[in-house]
Amino acid sequence: MSWDIMLVRTRTNTEPMEEIDESVTVPFLPAEVISTLKTHFPDITEDSPEWLTYEGGTFAIAFNLAALEESIMLHVDILDEPEDAVLGTIRELCGLFNCRAFDTTAAEFLEP
Repeated sequence: MSWDIMLVRTRTNTEPMEEIDESVTVPFLPAEVISTLKTHFPDITEDSPEWLTYEGGTFAIAFNLAALEESIMLHVDILDEPEDAVLGTIRELCGLFNCRAFDTTAAEFLEP
């Protein structure tokens, strides 16, 4: 199973998705994002300057860092059961970057 999650950081982190635009987003800083990811996930691999990959046992996350001024795209591959094992890591990422996770398939923010 694959899943696309967008990490979004805004001024209040409470705005509904339809109200989020460049006037309320808080950009991610590339050096900060890469440093934080490498510190908290030492097994992360750098596929290119815009792509990092982390394997968490039952899941893999590819971090698309191409549009950091707006969001961090996570391309999640569920490798094994339980499918929701990745949620703890997504919540950890939200805490690290003071952001929210938006499920692009369900078109809704994940519960904190």
